[in-house]
Amino acid sequence: MWTYIVSGTLIDLLNFLGMVSKLDSTYMGLTIIAVGNALPDAVTTIALAKQGYAMMGLTGAYGTIFCISSSWTTIWLVGWFRTSFAQKDS
Repeated sequence: MWTYIVSGTLIDLLNFLGMVSKLDSTYMGLTIIAVGNALPDAVTTIALAKQGYAMMGLTGAYGTIFCISSSWTTIWLVGWFRTSFAQKDS
């Protein structure tokens, strides 16, 4: 629980620093914010490995990547179907 609070605060702080330093939001999202967003998963995986559940930690890490990839693929496919069928109807 505390990792989510700390990482949320870190993300807010990084957003603020990005606005102050006028960094491009694309750069911020692809690098710095991505690291802040992955921090709770890394801490959880390390904690599980220290308790002797290394396989569970690795499975969680791969599961997170799989879920994110699947959701983005689904969103992309739905958008592609909508635009391809909408163009044929016109």
